[in-house]
Amino acid sequence: LKVVPGLWNCWPLKMKEFLTMRGQAWPTSDFLPQLRHFVRESPRWVGDHMDIDRGTAAWSQLDFNVEVDIWSSGRQVQPYMDLWEETVVRVHREVTEKHSSAGYLGTPVPVSDLFQRAEAESRVVNSALSSWLVSVACALIALGIFTQSLWLSGIACFAMLSTAACSLFFITSVFHWSFGLMEAVSLIIFCGFSVDYPLHVVQAYVHERQRGAKVQDAIGEVGSAVASGCVTTCGAAVFLLFCQIRIFTRFGQVLVVNMVCSLVFALLWIPAVLELSNHGLDLRQKRAPRGVDSDEGYAMGLLGEGRQTPGAVIRAPERLMLEVDESEGFAALRG
Repeated sequence: LKVVPGLWNCWPLKMKEFLTMRGQAWPTSDFLPQLRHFVRESPRWVGDHMDIDRGTAAWSQLDFNVEVDIWSSGRQVQPYMDLWEETVVRVHREVTEKHSSAGYLGTPVPVSDLFQRAEAESRVVNSALSSWLVSVACALIALGIFTQSLWLSGIACFAMLSTAACSLFFITSVFHWSFGLMEAVSLIIFCGFSVDYPLHVVQAYVHERQRGAKVQDAIGEVGSAVASGCVTTCGAAVFLLFCQIRIFTRFGQVLVVNMVCSLVFALLWIPAVLELSNHGLDLRQKRAPRGVDSDEGYAMGLLGEGRQTPGAVIRAPERLMLEVDESEGFAALRG
């Protein structure tokens, strides 16, 4: 239990010393009168650790100083807290069985500020995954509303998930932090930060595509603004790195890592995926229809019977006649 010897406030031991110094027996058969006399003659802290109500002891408190790091995470404190609870239950059962004639002895409860913080931290960490999934779902809904495309929403959502994965990698493998309360809250909060830059890039691509522009035009439209936003956010977070309180320092480090990773995915990965998808779409549009040779496929494309490229002018069939010759291929003649 890591109790420091001699550093405890145990009033029964003090009461034993009080009675033995006065030549009285311990344990005493006249407990309650002796207890009230002991409380009146003892220092004030003794009265703060018990309460006598209607001639009997209503409650009692014992203090123990232990050698435990107060900065330990909830997961580190949890086994120690379980050991205290098991020990208290075991001692209470042994005392109850030994002094069964004394009646109900009450229920002991180990209480500590460290235990309270560890229990609250454990609950937050255990619910971090569900909270993070709710944040991702809300971000995906917002992406679908703004882009009106499941494909583009999926690209931006994947960039957001990748940013969170990179932040988690830095927390566990680069900074070597244990996943505690601050780390769990950071991932949930930074989910909103991670979706900003991909959403700006994808939204700019949607507008530029409607005007027939390319991915490079969309990046030229919002690239500098997104990069400037990342610089200002990281610049504001730099001041947190010099704080004396550790939670602020860690918060600043995770914020800088999250913003940089989000910028990389927004300006490098998303444009590459969009460019590849556009290139594949162009190849499919230029491909000749199945079941016909190349000359006939080209002719059907002229007549508007194949797939049309965006912005192409469809000619009416009656304005164009086709003459096919086995030796010379085909020739298109205007009507």
